[in-house]
Amino acid sequence: MASPADLVGFEAPARSAMSDRELIAIVEREIEDSVEWTGSKLASDQRRGLSDYFGEKYGNERAGRSQVVSRDVFETVEWIKPALLEIFHSGDEVVRFDPVGPEDVEAAAQETALVNHVYMIENDGFLLTYHATADALLQKIGVFKSWYEFDERVEREEYTGLSDLALLQVFDAEGDVTPLEHAETQVSLPDGSFTTLHDLVCERRRKVGRVRIEVVPPEEFGVSKDAVTLDRARCVWHRVKKTESDLIRQGYAPEVVRALPNASAISSRRSQDADTRRSQEGGTETDGPRRSDASREVWVTEAYVRVDYDGDGYAELRRVTLGGDSALTLLDHEQVDAQPFSAFSPIMIPHRFYGLSVADILRDLQEMHTQILRNYLDDLNLKTNPRHKVLASGAEGAPLVDLDELLSAQPGGYVTEFAPGALTPLVQEDASGPAITGMELVRTIRENRIGVSRYSAGLDADTLNKTASGIQMIQNAAMQRIGLIARIFAETGFRHLFRRVSMLLRKHQDRPRTIRMRGKYIEVDPTSWRHEVDATIAVGIGHGNRDALIAGLVKIMELQGQMTQVAPGLIVQPKHAYAAAEMLAQKLGFKDGGTRFFRDPEGPDAEPPPPPAPDAKIVEIESRERIEMAKLAIEAQRLALDAKKLAAETQGESRRIALDAAKAMASVDQGKEPE
Repeated sequence: MASPADLVGFEAPARSAMSDRELIAIVEREIEDSVEWTGSKLASDQRRGLSDYFGEKYGNERAGRSQVVSRDVFETVEWIKPALLEIFHSGDEVVRFDPVGPEDVEAAAQETALVNHVYMIENDGFLLTYHATADALLQKIGVFKSWYEFDERVEREEYTGLSDLALLQVFDAEGDVTPLEHAETQVSLPDGSFTTLHDLVCERRRKVGRVRIEVVPPEEFGVSKDAVTLDRARCVWHRVKKTESDLIRQGYAPEVVRALPNASAISSRRSQDADTRRSQEGGTETDGPRRSDASREVWVTEAYVRVDYDGDGYAELRRVTLGGDSALTLLDHEQVDAQPFSAFSPIMIPHRFYGLSVADILRDLQEMHTQILRNYLDDLNLKTNPRHKVLASGAEGAPLVDLDELLSAQPGGYVTEFAPGALTPLVQEDASGPAITGMELVRTIRENRIGVSRYSAGLDADTLNKTASGIQMIQNAAMQRIGLIARIFAETGFRHLFRRVSMLLRKHQDRPRTIRMRGKYIEVDPTSWRHEVDATIAVGIGHGNRDALIAGLVKIMELQGQMTQVAPGLIVQPKHAYAAAEMLAQKLGFKDGGTRFFRDPEGPDAEPPPPPAPDAKIVEIESRERIEMAKLAIEAQRLALDAKKLAAETQGESRRIALDAAKAMASVDQGKEPE
């Protein structure tokens, strides 16, 4: 055995680039080895889940006996669906992106708004969630596929009276313009000069891109049997029927597409599962001549396989597109960064990709319940139409009653009896008690196994006779089980999906988009988002009963009111009160978050808050001060008047004294003695 020292300087022999034939062989081998998808127990379990949901017969029914099928899988799945959809779609946000640092707050808010818009509006997110959830509950796995798609949009435009500048602006706008009709007209201006006006009919072609999301039926999806996660699987693939027209529109050579064989409708798992899905619609599958026009269907397999195609010693991820069923034709292949699938199972099994569905854990109980129910109905039928003991005579045992009349079950009919006591009904023992007890036992086991009971679903007629605390405990336990399923969905498939949507927007959305956020329209530029922003799935404030959540929100609002009285504006701000009211409106079922009832204090139409009411003591003190100031002002005015009066009197006395002095001086000048 060689030591590590012997391997120093050793170089592995160089590999040559792989041929297309070798690539096809590798993909074929990976598909054949993918959980043995055609005849495996997985395929059987997934088909059986659909059959149990639809109440299909088991194949062991006997003529003349009850053939009823219990619908345990249907009832349980339909109980769980509303709670799961309420968790994901009770508010306006299915996903929320949290920033890494303070500088990412605005970008994270924009990312949240745009990704939710892409999922809910552009791709009808509610139906996507509904279909993927139903697949997971019935067939072990729900699968999303997401990609960025470019469509060429052709629009016909007509313009009249364009100036030269306006004509240039039409040609410079987005897209390629092809003139169809163009006419020029000379028009005189008031100053005597002339200008040219243009009439134009043109065709504008432009590429419009958007994120596309679809739910892949489980029977069309495959993964390597040793895979634990999709991103690390050796091979993940999607097999689907497409028409010639679809493939040619995607850019494949028409001669290659037309050479592909017709999609076989027989001996393929896709057709078997499709027949099971449509078993309630009626009709039969025919194997007659297929269509030969552009709507002819062919099988197309899109595989994402890790392979060292270029021979550099490293296995890269390649998307390989193959056409055909048994003999595959390579349509194209290219290296890609990531595979496009996001998947989840309701009950995870460690170190395994496929988990368990709700249908899996109820299968044996539905069979048991069906058998007990059939026995009960058979017993009831025998009581309604009992068997009879008929006496016979002679060596050949000739019956002593008319058997034709006996076999007729016509109400009010009669049976001819040829000897007394020849006809005696067989007494059937009553088996209804054990049968009903057995069916109740099966229901109890089912409720304990899945966690959803008649009480938690609100279907028990005697619920009001139970204690409120007991019913609340049952409902909380059921919601914990459903909440765990929702958390698994959120942390696996939905988290992976929304991160992919964000990545696709950053990679392909090369221009800002205008969306509505926080009540106003803003421009969002995905190229400015940081790659390190983490995604957090918004699943509500808890998984409990909605009535309990509403009651809790009401108590929070009451506590906010008390805190506002104790410390106005210190602990509870207007934005906090609005957040509680908005959440309460959402839990009450208003999708707009209560904007019709409340005004966001931080919204674009917010008004400044009114000034706070003055304190009564301060008002009293200020009133007293104003009165005292008024008194002082009056006193100052009186003093001013007195001073003015005194000044006037003083001035008059001074004038009198001056006048007397003048008279005295005049007398002296005339030789008279002053008086």
